[in-house]
Amino acid sequence: MDEPSEEKLIVEEVEEKEEEREVEEEISKDIDSKTVEVGSEEEGIFIETAPEIRCSSSNLLKFPLKSGNLPEDIDFDNSVVIGHTNVKIGELSIPCYLHSFSNNKLTYLEIKNREFKLGFSVVLREDTIEATNEYFFYEMSKGLNHIRSLEVLKILDQIFSGIPLIFNVKLLFGKLEIENWVELVKIKTALEIFTLARENHFKIQMNKLLDIDNVFYKLNLIALLNKTSKFNTWCNFKIDNSKLPEKKILNVSDSLIVKRTLPFNNKISIEETIEILEPIGSWEVKDNKVISRKKKCVITLRKLRGVSC
Repeated sequence: MDEPSEEKLIVEEVEEKEEEREVEEEISKDIDSKTVEVGSEEEGIFIETAPEIRCSSSNLLKFPLKSGNLPEDIDFDNSVVIGHTNVKIGELSIPCYLHSFSNNKLTYLEIKNREFKLGFSVVLREDTIEATNEYFFYEMSKGLNHIRSLEVLKILDQIFSGIPLIFNVKLLFGKLEIENWVELVKIKTALEIFTLARENHFKIQMNKLLDIDNVFYKLNLIALLNKTSKFNTWCNFKIDNSKLPEKKILNVSDSLIVKRTLPFNNKISIEETIEILEPIGSWEVKDNKVISRKKKCVITLRKLRGVSC
């Protein structure tokens, strides 16, 4: 008799798990359930929504937007001012100032103007400067308004998509092609948030938002608030029942609502009411803790004025 194939065993295992879950769900219907409402500031409560994870995973936390992997303790022995020239990026021609730094291991080219600063590790091949894609840096200016921020983000989008930066200066020709998909995801996320805010008539002035933690996520929520007060998404959460009062302890089949207030500035805060759409399953409860991942939820937003958190 032939032994069952590996694929068949996997299918049977999945089916068994589904059957177990269905049985548990049927059993949970017979259990008295309750709705537990907690505040995110309470001890033993951790929750993170999908839009929040999207920002935090890309390190989109504070203004101004900047990123790079050049070691902070690196020393350069030589510094050469290349001068002013126009740098062509796609259809754009942008006046910039070029400066190179080098040591016995690395040559680093800095390109900057009043709206942004860029830096890339480069090599010189027969009077042509090329990028090595080893080190990079970029930073948006603190003084940009909303419209110019959008334009700079579009430029960064082009650069990290691999569109060449081309320039001629002092008999040197430069053609830098940069591809970095991690940074591209970050830039596209920031661009999407800034675009959403503009479409929903919320103006961003970066120099007024420099000290706000998790600012990109909060901007995303405020921009959404100008359009809708409720949206569906998913979240991860961890509840430590041992830290909660008895009436708030979560059990199998219970429903959960989490409220949190996010300060935006000294005038505005955002209240999130996160309602978990699925009851707690038995597979999520272990060692007096409830751990859920990618749990469907609906978030209701409210703007609070004059609230300090």
